[in-house]
Amino acid sequence: MIQEHKGFRTGQKVHMKVDTTGGLPDGGEVTFPAGSPGVIDAIRDFGGRQGIGFEVAIWSHDPEQTIVNVFDDGDGDPNEFFRAAPDLPTEDDDE
Repeated sequence: MIQEHKGFRTGQKVHMKVDTTGGLPDGGEVTFPAGSPGVIDAIRDFGGRQGIGFEVAIWSHDPEQTIVNVFDDGDGDPNEFFRAAPDLPTEDDDE
């Protein structure tokens, strides 16, 4: 598995720049609006036209409505689909 690609890394929090649709375990489908939070679960080399792809988990306030979408080189630059989420201060930052 690849740890970093095009300035993004596995485990990094992101915000979606586009509406994102995916299937739910119950067979339904959900669309999250641009601005929804996500995290890069994995970066993989799919080979061929797909090239390197980012598996991004996207969710809302309901954890049962989490989807995972893949954005690969065949889709275009990942910066078209998501951006890095700002790191928020933690309690440790106050020390």
